[in-house]
Amino acid sequence: MNVFLFDVDSVLLNPLGYRYGIPAAIHHYTRQWGWGEVGPTEEQIEEMEAHGISSEWDSIACILARLLSLALPDTAQPFPTDLPSAHQFLLTHPQPAPALKIVPWIGDVMQATRPGEAPAIAALRLLIAQTPSHLHPLLRDLLSHTRNVWQSELTRVFQQLMLGDTLFSETYQLPATLHSASFLTQHDQALLSPANADWLCQVHPLPAVAVYTARPCLPPSDANADKLGYSPEAELALQLVGLGSVPLVGYGGVQWLARQVGGNAEQYGKPQVVQALGALGAALSGQIANSLLSAFALACNGELLSPFAEWVGQPLRIFIFEDSARSIRGVQQMGALLREHSIDAQVFGMGIDPYGAKQSVLRAADAQIFADVNQAIAWAVEWCKAYDS
Repeated sequence: MNVFLFDVDSVLLNPLGYRYGIPAAIHHYTRQWGWGEVGPTEEQIEEMEAHGISSEWDSIACILARLLSLALPDTAQPFPTDLPSAHQFLLTHPQPAPALKIVPWIGDVMQATRPGEAPAIAALRLLIAQTPSHLHPLLRDLLSHTRNVWQSELTRVFQQLMLGDTLFSETYQLPATLHSASFLTQHDQALLSPANADWLCQVHPLPAVAVYTARPCLPPSDANADKLGYSPEAELALQLVGLGSVPLVGYGGVQWLARQVGGNAEQYGKPQVVQALGALGAALSGQIANSLLSAFALACNGELLSPFAEWVGQPLRIFIFEDSARSIRGVQQMGALLREHSIDAQVFGMGIDPYGAKQSVLRAADAQIFADVNQAIAWAVEWCKAYDS
């Protein structure tokens, strides 16, 4: 069986909504503080992604925490303890704009990031070790709750930009404080060709196809789950590229899983094996909720359940279309786990790198390199034809 797993951002589409949203969220504050538009540049965003920070919630929190740790004076009394009080302090006590340097600091953050941990938590540990104690409450406010829109003001600002004010209020049952159209619907651009989108929808389930993404999404479509707080960002992407009928396993899926089995979404989400297994199971069976539960059972408890148990002794050729070396390695680890359970799984990393910025890290993950996803699909299809002939 041939299986095609697709990442979304920088693979199926050009995520200009996120790309524009990262600086827009930062500039929402820096302009008010008299700093103008202080970073991040396009190159700095690329550097963060190349180092493995795939969540914009982490990116914006790390950037703003870094800026404030450089800008706030040691003598402020009382010292700001959260983002709103830091905002008020800088409005009444202007400070010079700091210079934002991402490298090598962001590399240190990723080296310190533990398996199943959000990079923002690793950044918090590093900054606490590097800064005076009076800064620590503010840093904790910025970096401890990046996944919680109710606790993080910065995440709320970013989500309003991404979804637009109307969908933001519907998603979180919170009043919008910004009047904005959705950056995702305004700016994202499809990279998958319409012909390939039609072909993937028509041939599914042969080859088996699923979308495997860290984008927020709704809970599994086949689970009877409350949708409050689940942001439909991956669904917006699939509508744009024409893959709305393909099984989707995104961040909302691992959030839902964590609520069923315990733990947190970072323990199970990309690049961890659990989400990769969930995407594979969804591609093979069309069942998302059961695949995620069975993925947890296999990865965490060693239990081989349906839909994986049916493939013992059978060959699976898994093509992962990705721009992240860490996520390709996660799928490779999934392949090794399946082979331990007598499933003949081969994994082919299809590295998507239109700008040449990620070639070295993708090659280090044993990936083939392609300028776009359509070239990668053509290569994979020809490989499968040659293998099956």
